[in-house]
Amino acid sequence: DELPDETAPEIQRTGLAGTVLMLKSLRLDPVKFPFLDPPKLETIVAALRTLFWLGALDANGKITELGRTMNQFPLEPSLSKQIILSIPYKCTQEVLTIASMVTAENLWVVPGDDKIRKKADKIKSRFFSKYGDHVTMLC
Repeated sequence: DELPDETAPEIQRTGLAGTVLMLKSLRLDPVKFPFLDPPKLETIVAALRTLFWLGALDANGKITELGRTMNQFPLEPSLSKQIILSIPYKCTQEVLTIASMVTAENLWVVPGDDKIRKKADKIKSRFFSKYGDHVTMLC
């Protein structure tokens, strides 16, 4: 149970859908792209599959109009698609709020002092919704 001598490069530790979408928008092949620390082929293929299912790529692997629009957001493609699709449903404000909160590292501040933490937990409990975390975030 030792820690590795070096941490794997981020490109090898994270999802690649956003990176692959950007490369596709630049008309570059993500499989042949000369990454400094190349990710595994399976990871690139998984990103391509995700982008296809999101509608960002067509069956030939070409970027779609939706994919070009998704690429304009500084977000993971799944979140950018949710924002785009929220427009006709007139719920963009709510989706933006949820997207902001799920991309934040820590939504709640946790005080170090036990007495203050208990008070903060009590206040925080007023926002909880029985309908789930996303609804809680909107409260």
